[in-house]
Amino acid sequence: NTWLWSFTPGTITYMGGYDETSQNPRVRLDESGYYTVELTAGNAAGSDTETKIDYIFCSLPDPVADFEADNTMPVVDEDVHFTDLTEYEPSAWAWSFTPNTVNFTEGTNENTQNPVVQFTDPGLYTVELTVTNESGSDTEIKTDYIYAVDILTVVAEATPQEVCLGSSVQLDAEVGGGSGNYTFNWSSSPEGFSSTEQNPVVSPEESTEYIVEVSDGTNSVEDNIFVTVYLLPEIVLGNWPEYLCNQQEPPVQLTATPQGGVFSGDAVTTEGLFSPEEAPLGWNIITYTYIDEHGCESLAADSVFVDECVGINKFDNDVQINIYPNPTRQYLNVVIDGSGNSVVRLKLINLLGQTIYEHEEKQQQDAIKLILDLSDEENGLYILSIRAGAKNYVEKVFLSK
Repeated sequence: NTWLWSFTPGTITYMGGYDETSQNPRVRLDESGYYTVELTAGNAAGSDTETKIDYIFCSLPDPVADFEADNTMPVVDEDVHFTDLTEYEPSAWAWSFTPNTVNFTEGTNENTQNPVVQFTDPGLYTVELTVTNESGSDTEIKTDYIYAVDILTVVAEATPQEVCLGSSVQLDAEVGGGSGNYTFNWSSSPEGFSSTEQNPVVSPEESTEYIVEVSDGTNSVEDNIFVTVYLLPEIVLGNWPEYLCNQQEPPVQLTATPQGGVFSGDAVTTEGLFSPEEAPLGWNIITYTYIDEHGCESLAADSVFVDECVGINKFDNDVQINIYPNPTRQYLNVVIDGSGNSVVRLKLINLLGQTIYEHEEKQQQDAIKLILDLSDEENGLYILSIRAGAKNYVEKVFLSK
């Protein structure tokens, strides 16, 4: 009425609620090989033991093949580690890859249980593992299991790479390899610019390095490009006349720095020689354009007012007097000729009787030429008195700024 079962080796599992004291137990053998079985039975009169050596031979079931890889989207020529997950004690392995453009590394080969493999071409790879144990074999096929991608690369470009201040630059990120699912992150040094576009447009205010980082979800790379920014040339116009007459007025040479630019406008040559007698009446806008050695262009403009001046011409037997412009805006030209060796005295008197300008000169061979600057005087009527030798001349002059 008592039972005690024993198995050697003890790699068994009692099933269905039975145990070693059951009369008729159900047992699962967990390892392959021979098992010795021993039963000790007892009753009121005593006990007895029966031992059967190597009584049961347990063979393995057929293997169930399975495997995994530590990276199913490697970069070309990157090591991928495969792990055998087969059940029931496989003893032989045969790995196959389609296409077969692979290299085994770290001393492994197609018959290694856990090989290390490099995929030498981009694309999809099907992996097949056939395993064998003492009972049989099994094959596991994973179609398009590995997707090998080219090495992720990026080249930063700028068009143009040298610009003048105020110009735009097209940035470009030329990408290759990777998964094809790219994200972009642009930054700059000095700081101040950022963009997630692949090809942004920038307008740098100073020479700047632009950095682009590209990620494909697994790997990331970066590159940079330096853009040189040149300042625009600074133009300084010379002391151009503000008012000129359209009669008896010689051409005026206009100036500007830096030299070497081009003048444009009515009645002006490209070298800056302005002819008031050829210019239209009124304001004449004259522009100076300069391009430096970097191709950077600046321009500056100013105006010259050309008036239809009414002059005063006096003719005597010996003396010729020319006064212009009259009215004047600032400068009054007085030309006296033919007085021989006489002394010429000139006075300009305002309506209060005050002498605001006085000049005395003995004429030699050339005519006497005077320019009176009336910029500090008030608008109005003035009396110009000229004594040439024994003769007196009095004329009215009008100042209208």
